[in-house]
Amino acid sequence: MSSSAGPCTVLWSSVLLSYLLLHLHCEGTAAQLPCDTNQWTLPRGNMTVSFSVLTAMNRTKHWNTHFAFTGESVKLPDKLKMHVEQRVESSGGVERFHLEGLLVVLPKVPLGYNLYAGVGHYKRHEKGPGGWDKAYSTCASEGAHLAIINSEAEYDVIRSLGGKDNAYLGFHDRVKEGEWVTVFGEPLDSTGFTRWIPKQPDNAGGIEHCGSYHPRGGLNDIPCNLEFPFICEFDLSWSE
Repeated sequence: MSSSAGPCTVLWSSVLLSYLLLHLHCEGTAAQLPCDTNQWTLPRGNMTVSFSVLTAMNRTKHWNTHFAFTGESVKLPDKLKMHVEQRVESSGGVERFHLEGLLVVLPKVPLGYNLYAGVGHYKRHEKGPGGWDKAYSTCASEGAHLAIINSEAEYDVIRSLGGKDNAYLGFHDRVKEGEWVTVFGEPLDSTGFTRWIPKQPDNAGGIEHCGSYHPRGGLNDIPCNLEFPFICEFDLSWSE
């Protein structure tokens, strides 16, 4: 499949439609054997997508629908994640069944990112011109973001990458002085790690609005235009 949207669209639109059609066909019957089976194979770009739906009423009068999805290609995505939710709503004497799903094709890890077991993928970039803004755009161009520390374990990773240098991280107070937020606009206090080095942040000279790792053992506020190393984080988590 040339994009991650393809299999998701094919799978769930077909499953939902098939589920409804099969239940309309089978509803009211006393069948205890499968009452209908549908199977399709569709070419989708460089990938063939096959799916099947089987609906049957069991002996306790429960409708069971089994669906299967298969993809075939010269090169398949390395990893897929799927999440399914179902709910029943009642209104005006009518019940409505909803089946919703999310199929995620995980991107490949960018070149130069190393996996730290149980924490994530990270890459250190050496210092260069452009300051925090350049660091931010560089991480984004790699499909990553400036690192955000969420735990002591993650801090240990950042410390190993930062070493004896200050390094830009993914937080700032450029919107409002003293209100530190991540690159996603979330309060720094919600990240799970807010250990500043002693007497920081202090906004020395009124120009320290970008966040960094400090080799003395915590976070620090520094000017946003310095030629400092920076650390990018590649996030493989997925949103539901």
